[in-house]
Formats: sequence, C-alpha cells, structure tokens
Amino acid sequence: MYPNIAKEKMERGECAWGYGIRWFGGAEQARFVANAGFDYLFIDTEHSAFSTETSTALCRAALSAGVTPIVRVCGFDHHLCTTHLDNGAQGIIFPHLESVEQVEQIGNELYFPPRGDRSMPGPLAINDYKPISHEGLIEEGNKTTLAAAMIELPEAIEKLDELLAPGILGAVMVGANDLSTTLGIPAQWENPKFTEAVDAVVAACKKAGVASGIGGMFDTELMAHWVNEGMTFMYCLSDSHSLMAYPTARLNEIKEACK
Repeated sequence: MYPNIAKEKMERGECAWGYGIRWFGGAEQARFVANAGFDYLFIDTEHSAFSTETSTALCRAALSAGVTPIVRVCGFDHHLCTTHLDNGAQGIIFPHLESVEQVEQIGNELYFPPRGDRSMPGPLAINDYKPISHEGLIEEGNKTTLAAAMIELPEAIEKLDELLAPGILGAVMVGANDLSTTLGIPAQWENPKFTEAVDAVVAACKKAGVASGIGGMFDTELMAHWVNEGMTFMYCLSDSHSLMAYPTARLNEIKEACK
C-alpha cells in the first residue's frame, strides 16, 4: 500500500509542504509538484468545478508520483468521502468544522470498523489495485488515512480542545481567508486578532498532539513564524498563484529590459 508521506512526516514532527490545485485539473501536475519537492497535493473540490473523475485522476497521478493526495470536500457527505477514498485519496479535509458531532461523523466516514463504519470496497488505488485481505485493508487503510478539518470560525477555536479530544483528527488547517473575514478583519494577516487566533490553534494542537497548519495566506515571514512555532501542515502555494507569479515577474523583467 502506498505510504501516506505527509501524514508520516507530521507524525514525526516534521513539516509537510502542500501545493493546492483548484483551477487546472491536468493530472500531469502531480509529477511537477513532486519534482518541486512538495509532500502533498491539496485537491480543492470545495471551491472548484472539479468532477469526481478529475479528482480521481489527480489522486492516482499523485500516488504514482510519490505525493500524498488530500481532497478538500465541500461538506460532510458520507458517500462523496467514500468515493474519494476508494479512488485514491489518502486524506480528506472537511471545511468549517464546528461541533464534536461533526468530528464523530468524520471518524465514521473515514475509518473502517471497528474505528468507523466506512464501507468495505473492492481493489483500491492506494494499494495499486492489488489483492489484499480484509484484515490487511482495515489495518493499513486506517493507518494511512488522514482525517483533517479546516478551522475557519472563532467559535471552533474557542472549543478546539473539545473538538480534538476524541482523537479522530490527525491535522487541522486554519482557513486564513474565512477566519480573518469572520473575525471582521479580512486578509489583515498581521492584525493581533488574527495572529492571536492562529496562535491559539497552534497551542491547542500542540497540547492534543495534533498537527496544525494554515492555508490561503502566503506571507513568507508569517508562514515561517508559525512553522517555527510548531505548525507542520502547510499549504504554501497554489496553481493560480504559481501561474500568475512567475509569468508576471518574467514579463515585467522583459519589458524593463526593453526600455
């Protein structure tokens, strides 16, 4: 079975670096992401128009390239999560976590019995479609699956200890855009209200032994600060940013040289 590289790194206390895909569904991206040194592919189906076929192709390409495929879903739909996991995802990120009931639902959806109630499938992409015993599938499947959630609401931070207590979540990620907006300070990354909220997430996760990270905010100095404070689940670049940043800089460089 393919190892979950990102999950293993975080369990060792090392940083797992992620690249987000939302706009461009070409599966060949996975190889470029792997060659660049990223550990996981953040496949965003919450804000994209990706079909299940597109996300499946991305997951399978990521597995082949040696990058962990993690899918952000658009809700807590049991069948959709099962479809992603059966077709190559090694982790699911749930948006807008709010309650312990949701955490328990995550455990039921992502893990095989007796830990959860995920349905037993046929041959799986994460095992390269090779035969495996039921016992082996349960053990290895539960071991390699990452359960993660987005922290995007102040209320979730206030009760984060309670949300982490069941021991179901392996990682949480601060959704910087939604959190700053709900705090009334959209995209004000250095505002004390925002930094204090993120620091509270890091502290709660350290206490619970759960990996923490941040996405949607690409300020290099602040990302480095939170990595140094203990974050290990970092979403540090996306397809739209990488497509815009270098071409813009290169075009401006050429225009400047022509003056």
